[in-house]
Amino acid sequence: MTDLDLTAAPRRRFRLPPALGLRDFRRFWAGETISLFGDQISLIALPLVGVLVLNASAAQMGLLGAAELVPNLLFSLHAGALVDRRGRRRQTMIFTAIGPTGWAC
Repeated sequence: MTDLDLTAAPRRRFRLPPALGLRDFRRFWAGETISLFGDQISLIALPLVGVLVLNASAAQMGLLGAAELVPNLLFSLHAGALVDRRGRRRQTMIFTAIGPTGWAC
């Protein structure tokens, strides 16, 4: 029988990506993560409310799904063209903030 060297392997330190070292980017990334999480929850919750609480039929659920897409179809191309023409950071931030308010209406 041979003696095996049972020394522990050197530990590798966990390193953050360089972008996460910037405070502004971390704040932006955290905000976008929270926003995306909320968007995904609403994509799950809205159909569930339609089926479980309102007892919606298949046709009504189809209309509900279509109604979710209408704001994107109406506003995304126009807002994108406007921002591309102007190229201003503030306008982009405003349109990003206004987009989710369509859900509240």
